[in-house]
Amino acid sequence: TLDITERKRAEAALAASEAQLKAIIENTDALIRSVDRDYRLLAANTRYQAVMSQIMGHPLAVGDRVLDVATGADESATFQSLFDRALAGDTFVVQRESRVMHPDGTVEHAFAPIRDAQGKVMGVTVLTRDVTEQVKYQRLLQDANAVLEEQVAARTVELQATVADLA
Repeated sequence: TLDITERKRAEAALAASEAQLKAIIENTDALIRSVDRDYRLLAANTRYQAVMSQIMGHPLAVGDRVLDVATGADESATFQSLFDRALAGDTFVVQRESRVMHPDGTVEHAFAPIRDAQGKVMGVTVLTRDVTEQVKYQRLLQDANAVLEEQVAARTVELQATVADLA
């Protein structure tokens, strides 16, 4: 008889690891997907598929071109250039105005190349999250800072005039 205890232990560890990774990917509000060098969907989380279903009326299937769901030639070209940048090996984040996740919203796309064991780029992973609220509060903070700067400048002028009168 062949002892398969070690093999069974390794299979159980692999299954547990896969379950953990799936839980991490699925238990987020972010849209997560990966595409190959031909811009074809390799994998996506449930949230991404739900949003694609809202846009297209059905989820994307593995193998579908993700550029085909763009809402116009300009958007398709923009995303192709972003994918190409990641396919060239760059890891980066971009913010864009978008109505996909929130009316009049802003999303942040984090692009990262997928590399094989030899380091060759095989595809791209994209994580998209709604940053509408963060952008809104950043703008409010910038506006408040501008008002404060104006008040400080006006008060400085007043104080300089008072100092000049006292001299």
